[in-house]
Amino acid sequence: MNPAAKYVSKQLKPLIEGSPTIIHGSKDLVIKLSKLSLTPGRHWYIVTGDVVAFYPNIPLNKCLDIVYNMWYYHVYDDYGPDYDSPINRKIQDLFKRCLYVGNTELVTQFQNKFYLQNNGLAMGVADSPDLANLYGAYFETKNKVLENPAIAFYGRYIDDCLAIVYAESEQEALQKVENIVKFDECVIEWNVSASWQPFLDMALYKDENYKLQHMPYRKAGNYQERVPWISHHPLDVKRGTFIGEMSRLATLSTTLSVYKDAIRGLVALYIRRGYPANLVNSWMRNNIRERWNNRLHIHKSSEHVDVLVLKTEFNLAWNYFNANELSKTIFGYWKTWLSKADKKEFSSEFPAPPEDDKHQIVAMPTDYLYVSMRGEEYYIPDIRKLDILNRKLITSRKRTRNLLDLASLWKKTVLESMDTQILEEEYYNPLFNPTPPVEEQMDIDSDLMNYSANRILHLRVSPDPVSRGWRQAHW
Repeated sequence: MNPAAKYVSKQLKPLIEGSPTIIHGSKDLVIKLSKLSLTPGRHWYIVTGDVVAFYPNIPLNKCLDIVYNMWYYHVYDDYGPDYDSPINRKIQDLFKRCLYVGNTELVTQFQNKFYLQNNGLAMGVADSPDLANLYGAYFETKNKVLENPAIAFYGRYIDDCLAIVYAESEQEALQKVENIVKFDECVIEWNVSASWQPFLDMALYKDENYKLQHMPYRKAGNYQERVPWISHHPLDVKRGTFIGEMSRLATLSTTLSVYKDAIRGLVALYIRRGYPANLVNSWMRNNIRERWNNRLHIHKSSEHVDVLVLKTEFNLAWNYFNANELSKTIFGYWKTWLSKADKKEFSSEFPAPPEDDKHQIVAMPTDYLYVSMRGEEYYIPDIRKLDILNRKLITSRKRTRNLLDLASLWKKTVLESMDTQILEEEYYNPLFNPTPPVEEQMDIDSDLMNYSANRILHLRVSPDPVSRGWRQAHW
């Protein structure tokens, strides 16, 4: 089911990126607010909203229908009169099947009982955030939220809503938002303030000049845990974490004074976590100006770069490894060989295929090659069409395996072996599987064992739902 949900999520990404009401993160929100121009002399209020239990309260079938129609009109507007061609019909059918397979008839286990989901989106499914976002965006577009002259700004991060509203009082601002931002079968709890409101990891406030500002905000329960200095992580990972924090604080700050105060707190926090003061201050001095200047910088590369990931560990030996050189060595040789093979310019460095490995290749219009070899015919991927030769090779690092990891693995292996042994003993032990008396044994009619392929093998009995959206499933 999850592969189908991942496919749906990938197909819906262009719709998510193109929706003007969806906030993609704190930096996206900051960039949008930096372009906001409030009318001088008008009273405005900061309104935030939280959709109560957004995922489980979304009507599933209605949501799937809405999202499918949004995807359909978005994709097939580009095809013109060919939208109804056989190949496009197959694409439509594939997307719709994946949409329903990945999000319906889902089962969860709780306290040794299985529950079948009746309604709502399931947490943890790959496309649930996309479906929830588009469900909300549908009603925001339908109600023309962004076209309302009283709404100076509106955005939503999944179930968190933010609006800057022109009004003469808090009650009026709240009423204007409540009347226009509505999602079917969902309840939104609103908060309004004329001075400040927290949203995501920032606090939006009105300064003494009546301008909208924002600063970093730490929610209650955030204990500011960081990677301690005594951790096994390499130094470059610790430095990268610290610099990443500096970038985040710079993005969340609208004034230089707020940014400097946040950096002082960050330096003090890392020193309390055991980091040498001289080292932390050196990291701060070398990056504080650059992070502030680039706080709203957007990478120009509009196209997604495909990569190949080489798995590594936290080991000093990998510091001397160059992934680009390995990529040039492997892919460069492949490209050169393919180029020379097309011209039949073979040599000792670029040899021809072995004579005993004769085959015939027929080019196909797809990403595959039709191969006839050793009397068999089948398809193989064509690496020239899969674009693997142009992918970037990068390395990812994980924690080195230690003694505790080996002990956990040993414990897991022992427990699994014990479970298997117990099951085998129960199966073969006559005390657990007594043979019925001779007079009670029945002959099995082989004709009665035939069954239809359409027969339902797993019957579900569904009593009254224990909670909205779920019912207990007995298998």
